[in-house]
Amino acid sequence: MKKIVFILVCVAMLVAMTVPVFAADVTEAASAQELKDALQAGETVKLTADIDVGEFTGAFFSVPKNTSAKLDLNGYTVKGAKTGTKNGELINVGFGATLEVSDSVGTGTLEISSTEDGAWGCYTAVIAVNGSCTVKGGAVINNGGTSMSYAIDVLANSSAAPSLTVQGGLVKSPYIAVRGFVNNTTSGVLTIGVEGGIIEGGNRGIWIQQPNSNPGKNFAAVNVSGGIVNGGKAAIDLYMLTTADGNNASPEVTASITGGTIINNNASVPTVVITGDSVTMQAPVSIANASVYNIAQGANIGDTRTYGDGVSAPAQFTLGNGVTMNTQPESGILVQGSAAPAISSEKPETGVYSVNSTVEHLEFEGAQTAYNTVAYEGKLVLTNSEYYILPSVITVEVNGSQITDYTYDSTTGIIVIDKDVITGDILISAKAVVVYGVTADIEGIDFEGDEKAYGNSDYRATISLNAAEGYALPESIVIRIGGEVITGHYSYNPATGEIQIDAEIIEGDIVIVAKAELEKYTVTWVDENGGVVDTETVEYGKDATKAPTVPAKEGYTGEWDKVATQVKGDITIEPVYTVKTFTVTWVDENGGVVDTETVEYGKDATKTPAVPAKEGFTGKWDVSATDVKSDVTVTAVYTENIVVDDKGSATIPDSIVDVEEGKDIVIEVVIPPVDDNTGSGDNTGSGDNTGSGDNTGSQEPTTPVEPPKVESVVIGSATVEKITEAEVKVEIKLPEITVSFDKDAIGSIGEQSQSKDVTIVATQIEKEELNEEQQTVLEEKDVHLVLKLEVHAEDEKITEFGGGTVTISVPFEVPEGKEASEFTVAYIADDGTVTIMPTTFDNGVLSFETTHFSKYVVLETAAINSPITGDSTMIYAVIAMLVASAAALVVATISKKRCM
Repeated sequence: MKKIVFILVCVAMLVAMTVPVFAADVTEAASAQELKDALQAGETVKLTADIDVGEFTGAFFSVPKNTSAKLDLNGYTVKGAKTGTKNGELINVGFGATLEVSDSVGTGTLEISSTEDGAWGCYTAVIAVNGSCTVKGGAVINNGGTSMSYAIDVLANSSAAPSLTVQGGLVKSPYIAVRGFVNNTTSGVLTIGVEGGIIEGGNRGIWIQQPNSNPGKNFAAVNVSGGIVNGGKAAIDLYMLTTADGNNASPEVTASITGGTIINNNASVPTVVITGDSVTMQAPVSIANASVYNIAQGANIGDTRTYGDGVSAPAQFTLGNGVTMNTQPESGILVQGSAAPAISSEKPETGVYSVNSTVEHLEFEGAQTAYNTVAYEGKLVLTNSEYYILPSVITVEVNGSQITDYTYDSTTGIIVIDKDVITGDILISAKAVVVYGVTADIEGIDFEGDEKAYGNSDYRATISLNAAEGYALPESIVIRIGGEVITGHYSYNPATGEIQIDAEIIEGDIVIVAKAELEKYTVTWVDENGGVVDTETVEYGKDATKAPTVPAKEGYTGEWDKVATQVKGDITIEPVYTVKTFTVTWVDENGGVVDTETVEYGKDATKTPAVPAKEGFTGKWDVSATDVKSDVTVTAVYTENIVVDDKGSATIPDSIVDVEEGKDIVIEVVIPPVDDNTGSGDNTGSGDNTGSGDNTGSQEPTTPVEPPKVESVVIGSATVEKITEAEVKVEIKLPEITVSFDKDAIGSIGEQSQSKDVTIVATQIEKEELNEEQQTVLEEKDVHLVLKLEVHAEDEKITEFGGGTVTISVPFEVPEGKEASEFTVAYIADDGTVTIMPTTFDNGVLSFETTHFSKYVVLETAAINSPITGDSTMIYAVIAMLVASAAALVVATISKKRCM
């Protein structure tokens, strides 16, 4: 028996093919001439005998240019011996041609040897690929006899971009199993893909060779996603040369290993190697999700080998899954402490077994012989599809024992048995499912359902009305099976007409009996809230005989909205009430009538006039005219406006800050847009907050403009004193920043202000407004916001808050592709020192706490380095910042029109 090296864990990959049980248009070949003719014609050919072509020169078989052919070895061998000192191959795949090699049995071989050794002038190959070749099964073996013995030679000459894909089987040579010769004159890519099977070379598994020609146009890619690549010296060798002018002959050669097993059996050569002379490495190699072994158990890991000048391997390699690479300049990858898997030299025996079937009302289609080297496929076909269907379950026995390692499709009848369980004769047993008839005995009913029912599945149908108006589906139906009325194992929904009969009771023809019934309807009287007052059941077309009294309602008179006569459906009757009316009067602060409206009982006023304008004040109505149950007078009341100067400073009037001991204070500075005409806007003079915005026809609408930017607020000394004495928290909401002072911070500010007005500056500034030292330390950092925070008591700056804390909140949009956790707030001192602040981010708002005011910046944490100080671990902490108080917040929402 011929010995072939296999990796024990992957022997099954050698024979991974599907039996073409139902293949069509297949040409059988039992001689060299028949095979040659079939390949020349681009046919799908299957061997029926071993073929020995003897000695030959050049190429014996060929797939011509732009021709596609498929070869099924079918367990047979094609072999030959090349003679002479010229290049030669058993099969040549021409430019633009494709060849697919498979083996439906699992023991087929393409085999070549050479009778003369011509060294570099005489290569031999089993298959030479100028176009495209896919190996799905069988063994492609070069037995040697020349120094250049290739199992498969992939040749990129001229403008060709050839490709080889190995999906199964064995590709083997004592020299190099697969060579990729890259000699393009254009930028086409030579591609070698390994998805399965075994590639084994005594010298190299895969060798990419670049000659000293066509610099800059030699492109190649090796992609390993499965299978085994095994080399006596190196599994994969990317061989690159340079031209006379020092340029690389191949600037683009890659090896991507994403799966499979890579093995090197030489102690002094890397598993994946890049060789050449004076090569600057241009060939990135990536390894991930693969098993990579070096038989030397990590020997020579500390060596430094340089193939020419400028080799710099460590920067070019990406490793994964625990693969270790030497950190010294290397020409390839060695794996530390990894042993290659066990090796078996025996070729598996092929078991041949018979296939029988026991079927009822079916025919079995499939080969009468099965092999243990390939999955078996068969098919069940109905003999009478009118009265039977394919079974949902079948039985498969191997060697007298029932198995489960098979698949069966009850729609197509196809059966596939796993090759691993084919250890004896096969018996397939199946019985077709009988079909029963279905009829309907109906009156005033339409029936929708299959005329056939099957004993292996539930039966479903639907009935619907076709009777005259006034009829409905019956509350119940009758079902007879085989002439007998059944009382269970079925369901019927009178609302939808859906019927379902369980499969277990379907053992005869089915009759479904259903008749439409006269409809009855319900008349329901309800109160205004939907509560039921009374009901009556009325037959189709008749009148209701009782109508209850309309429920009483204070201030209203009521009657039913309809009369229930000639009832033809469910009816709901509701009360209708006539409501009393009242007068709503709006007056100015002097009692002058502004407007009036008549409103129904319990309703809201539908028109609200504009509040009369008052210069320097914002007006609103003191009450809302809602749920009116009596005459109402609504009076205009006014709040003094905030004044914003040309520097963006908003002065908070004392009158709008309501200070009450124990109640926290919220001051919200809201500046509405002002118009571009006189500055007065509508005739309310205050940014009317009543919701009507009614100009009452006094002037044409004006165009709003953006309000001034508010950078600071001024709180008068009297208000500061009252807030301090009340010992409460104060939150100031500016358009861009919210500043929250705790009790201690407010108390400290009050003490330091010494009865002076207090100015709180909270604004965003440009990075260029920082001093030179601050700008220098932030020069190469990504600064997203710069905050200026200050407190002044007139001309005196207050920077410390006596141990109290201030919470700063500012809207922040996280840049696309970033996470909120990648940003933090930092305090930047005048001397450029930067300190990280604990920072949180919630619902688009970035917040931090501080005990003093100065300049603060928002940075990306990844960009932070010396001289920044502070506890960097706090950047990633989640800090719970509770800003809600148990006491009610007093919110002062201030609207402002621009003053002229």
